[in-house]
Amino acid sequence: MRIRGTEIKPFISLILIFFSLLTMAFSKTEVRRLGYNVLKLSREYKNRTDQRRLNEMNLARLVRPDRIEDYAHSRLALRRASKGQIVQISGQTIALRH
Repeated sequence: MRIRGTEIKPFISLILIFFSLLTMAFSKTEVRRLGYNVLKLSREYKNRTDQRRLNEMNLARLVRPDRIEDYAHSRLALRRASKGQIVQISGQTIALRH
């Protein structure tokens, strides 16, 4: 039994239509999946940006000059410099108070 060209043409067109519909469905689901992925990544970016800002604020709070001074006095037993204890260096010479 031999298949003629006129009998196979409708079958090929049906296969072509089926694969075209299948490709369209796949591309639509892929676009939807990528959209969800972009949404997830943008939320993660926002969360990390917020966390970085919070860390920067905490760091700024921790390194305030008065906080460092309090820490030095309470934990490191440092005292304020009294008059005559400060040595100033200017350029190549040392300026001492007598």
